[in-house]
Amino acid sequence: MGRTKRHNESVEAEFYNASLSKPFAEGGFHKAAKGKFTEGHRKGQKAVCKWFKSGHVHEEKFFKDDIRAMEMSVDLIAKWNKAKIIEQIVRVNVPEVWTFSTSDFFEKDTKVLVEPFIENYRKFNSNTGWNDTSTPWP
Repeated sequence: MGRTKRHNESVEAEFYNASLSKPFAEGGFHKAAKGKFTEGHRKGQKAVCKWFKSGHVHEEKFFKDDIRAMEMSVDLIAKWNKAKIIEQIVRVNVPEVWTFSTSDFFEKDTKVLVEPFIENYRKFNSNTGWNDTSTPWP
């Protein structure tokens, strides 16, 4: 699974209010904004901050559920990679739960998920059943 996981490898990042107030992506439960890592191995690289649209911003349980879902996807993707269904290795971002200690955008102690930004990301499916058939991926 070592090649399947893609970790933060950083301890600090900055996200500007302009980016937070206009998220670049939004899902069923989260919004996402871009920033950059300022300390650690990924210093200078783009980062993503994800937060719940409403409620649960301080409750550890909901973040643990997100992390547990990611770990389950890592197990599935590791099996996929091992089966060599395609030539490429699929990797899963491993988010970390970080807490905003000071922010003009978030309340104090708001928890967020932080992970490396994926360049040229494309979503291939959704909860509504749509899928992208323009790629060679099965």
